[in-house]
Amino acid sequence: MSIFGKPGETNEGNYLIPPIAYVGHGPAGFVFYPGTGMPDMFKDHFFLADFPGGIRYFKVAPYGASFQIQHDQEYLEDNRPDHMNGKLLWGLSPVDVTFGPKPGIYVADWIQGWEKTGKGRIFRVSSAENNSTEDNAFNALLDGGLKKLSIKELGPILSHPDMRVRQEAQFELVRRYEPPTSSVVKVLSGAFNVSALDELTRVAQDRKQDQTARLHAIWGLGQLVPEYRDTAEILKGLLYDSEPEIVSQSARVLADRGGRGLLQRLPEIDAGSKPADTFFWDQVAVENSGSRISRSAAQRRYQNIGQSQTKCTRIQCAF
Repeated sequence: MSIFGKPGETNEGNYLIPPIAYVGHGPAGFVFYPGTGMPDMFKDHFFLADFPGGIRYFKVAPYGASFQIQHDQEYLEDNRPDHMNGKLLWGLSPVDVTFGPKPGIYVADWIQGWEKTGKGRIFRVSSAENNSTEDNAFNALLDGGLKKLSIKELGPILSHPDMRVRQEAQFELVRRYEPPTSSVVKVLSGAFNVSALDELTRVAQDRKQDQTARLHAIWGLGQLVPEYRDTAEILKGLLYDSEPEIVSQSARVLADRGGRGLLQRLPEIDAGSKPADTFFWDQVAVENSGSRISRSAAQRRYQNIGQSQTKCTRIQCAF
């Protein structure tokens, strides 16, 4: 399995994102740790079902405008059963890996060979420190419990430690959105009730909020743009936020949703940007204008990427 990033020394298209590393030999399942059910050491890790062999885990870190693997090649490809560094389970023939509603990681094991054997088993691995009361509360939220919460109660769930719960809370707020039939109705309803749009806006704009919660609110607002174009104005206001990630994600959502009036901020934001930010803003510029950037501009922008200066990756380049 290849993880994208570092270019090769071959004559390949500049629109391709080449691998930064190779992991395992038979990728059969891939999942990101959602945040609960396993020991803290697995935070921000990916899990790979390597067939035949077992379950590997690894993580990446930002590197210039891309990422890098935080492990050496032996860690990523070692198949020795007596070396468990980077391996969660070994000696299996895993065909998939995922996280279930009951906290922990689930592994589907083919057991042996390549032909149908009529055999199979499922392993579940979880932290010994899991709290049954917390587990029950978590299961209740995923099992329709979010539908029973009020809009005010859904807002704080956007900072839940589990990614799946946060996402469900975001989607539930979007589902609760009801467009006002008139400006009068909007004023009256706002005086007595907190609307889903109000709650998403509050969380997105609150600089005291956890950043993860703010990002989910931004993504939720982006989902509403096609139905309620005024949402784009709320997102444009976030382009002046002090947090770079809030600015980037707001711009990305606007670009994806065809937001206008975005490019006027690009020169201001781009000045002195880090490689990752510069890479992103070029993407936004291309997506909004359909323009191409020159080879010299691409080289200038990626001179600090820590990788090849001749690769434009996702940016359209005119050579």
